[in-house]
Amino acid sequence: MIAWRCPQTIPRQQGWPNNISPRLPCRTPSYHGHTGNNTFAIKATTGSVEQLRDWIEEHGEDIDEELVSREPLLLVPEELSISTILAKEKLAPILKAANLPSLEELDAVLPLALFLAYERNKGQGSFWQPYLGLLPEQPGCAWLMHPEELTQALQQVKQLVGAEAQDWESKVQDAKDAVNFQASAMATAYSKELNVSADDILWGMGQVLSRCFGQEPDLAMLPFTDLCNHSSHAMAPNSYTGTEDSRPFVFVSSVWDNEPRPLATGDELFISYMAATPPLTAFLNLGFVPEELLSQRFD
Repeated sequence: MIAWRCPQTIPRQQGWPNNISPRLPCRTPSYHGHTGNNTFAIKATTGSVEQLRDWIEEHGEDIDEELVSREPLLLVPEELSISTILAKEKLAPILKAANLPSLEELDAVLPLALFLAYERNKGQGSFWQPYLGLLPEQPGCAWLMHPEELTQALQQVKQLVGAEAQDWESKVQDAKDAVNFQASAMATAYSKELNVSADDILWGMGQVLSRCFGQEPDLAMLPFTDLCNHSSHAMAPNSYTGTEDSRPFVFVSSVWDNEPRPLATGDELFISYMAATPPLTAFLNLGFVPEELLSQRFD
């Protein structure tokens, strides 16, 4: 469980809800992947998807034969991912030069969210622009929903979860208050030097909590991979390191209930991004409760 430790210069709100910690590597996807003859085949509904695919293919050379033999349907060089460790490394010289507080004592979500906001505001000047430009303006987190949208989502989830969800409206408000407090505190400390606002950081926090993979102390955003929808029958993305001279890749294969799943052109490629987590945490982070969690209860 993430305790959300913060240095004294980034004050912590009393009663910070543990339920919004990213204990699951998951997010609300935007597009559906499918297989075909092209490793990166995707239902390209916008130019942004095409741009992202081209960007990945540009950096996707030198693939080990061993990895190719595993017949992955999606391959993304690990160097294109954005991790907490990378965020800290990239921001450290800027913050040190400005005599600003280090990010080292923060838990994984906040440095990564800050870096996403910082890079997004660079626009075309960011190396990750093809990916960042595709991320939704409003992440799927329950605490970011408009009132009417939240009411509808709560009605649906109460029918599924039952009495346990009766107080979830107040839990969502607690989470909203907490993340707004953290975003404001981060903006107070870093906005001038990094040119980010509290709203920018809030956007970054939503992206991390709804889309990230990994666990403390390092979370990561995986371009293109996070466009795949979730299914409890599928498997999580895998990493491949190979030999000492190999380039590491994140790859996705079509697996259903631990068995290879043949796909035709137009079929959807799923991944699993669930770890053991309370239904409330899933709702706060994703805006819905995956079906495999409906029968589970956590302390």
